[in-house]
Amino acid sequence: MNVANIDYLRVKKRDLLLKRYEIFKRNNKPLRVVEIDDGTVIPFVPNMCNEGSYECGVLNDQFNFIPESGDIDFPNLVENYGREHSAETGQELTVMYCGHLTGHWGHFITDNLSRLWAAVDGKYEFDRIVFVRQPGENNTPVGNILECLKMLHLDSKIDIIESPVRYKKILVPESGCIPRHHFSSDTTRVYDLIAEEAMKGASDDYPDKIFMSRSKLDKAIKVEYDLKWFDRFFLSNGYAIIYPEQLDIKDTIRYIRKAQTVAAFSGTLPHNMLFGNPGQNITIIEKYANINNYQPGIDLIRNLNVTYVDANALIWSVSAGYGPFIVYPNKWLQKFAADHQMIMAEPWDESHLRHILRDYFREFKRHYGYQWFMNEWLEEEIELLREAYRDSYKDFGGWLDGSKPLFIKDIISLRNFAKRIYHKLKH
Repeated sequence: MNVANIDYLRVKKRDLLLKRYEIFKRNNKPLRVVEIDDGTVIPFVPNMCNEGSYECGVLNDQFNFIPESGDIDFPNLVENYGREHSAETGQELTVMYCGHLTGHWGHFITDNLSRLWAAVDGKYEFDRIVFVRQPGENNTPVGNILECLKMLHLDSKIDIIESPVRYKKILVPESGCIPRHHFSSDTTRVYDLIAEEAMKGASDDYPDKIFMSRSKLDKAIKVEYDLKWFDRFFLSNGYAIIYPEQLDIKDTIRYIRKAQTVAAFSGTLPHNMLFGNPGQNITIIEKYANINNYQPGIDLIRNLNVTYVDANALIWSVSAGYGPFIVYPNKWLQKFAADHQMIMAEPWDESHLRHILRDYFREFKRHYGYQWFMNEWLEEEIELLREAYRDSYKDFGGWLDGSKPLFIKDIISLRNFAKRIYHKLKH
């Protein structure tokens, strides 16, 4: 892999990113397929949920869980469920089990497409590809997800089940990726096949530099501040602004593959570089204090020339999947822009900072109800949050410690009035 540019990340985050690269490198090994005769696919154990990842997988004829079928916490519960519930017969079929089919684009291209490495390998014969879903879950492939399956010529072979089914033979490919652990090079053929189909008949009329924006995505507009400033920043520096949610996947891939340089906010958007060219340039604007669980592995298997920029503020601990987030031209973005001779869009003044902080607090309290949010697995990285908070305090501290009023109610609050007097006397 090209060496990642980490000059624009906070120090502890740099250290963790390098550690993650080592973990992904160490675990990037050839994948294998386990063959199970007379096995059963267990879609979901009711009322069991581990942070949104449900317990499901494959059992052999002795009702023993097959580890390659899923990285789950409670395989014994899946085994017990299989023993206690009768299964339909799968018409003497040989199937390939590929896990839970998600309707979320970012997880589809990482978790689902990476699992299809064996289906496109050409070494394995099977009748159907089996995905699972929760009872009542509406995740029938549509839109870009269906288009990807069509470009792989697999769309007509897919079954999605929501109750246990027993099959004559089940092929269980190892997961192509597990967050924070591995992303196998064996998966790249899946993405290249899709990209090759997408590039057929593509014109040369695509820009050299693109910024994949989130400023027209309804979900993002409500919880990420201020997205439109970054549109103006990249536009003023010669980037074309594209909105992937408004494009079909073929067009998105063409934009990416034709570009010399790509920029995007961290999260799902940079995952689309799985369809890109090996060694491509990308700038990832980090909207969160921690590191995305998939991206280091993607950087490695696509050999990306990646630059990370910590253009975020951390006020309170939030869900990495929901936010809210503050993204703004802090010292890290300013340093990045100066080093790359980029023009800064209009500067942020105190009123702009105050405005987005108010929006942030309102959304945080609406979503979390004043409760501190913390994933268990985040405890080991708490120093990243502390580091980001200290860094952000330089810009937002006056409102956080009460020395400056944030909301109108703060102006008439006796408590905040006393704080302002105290800070004036102190300084």
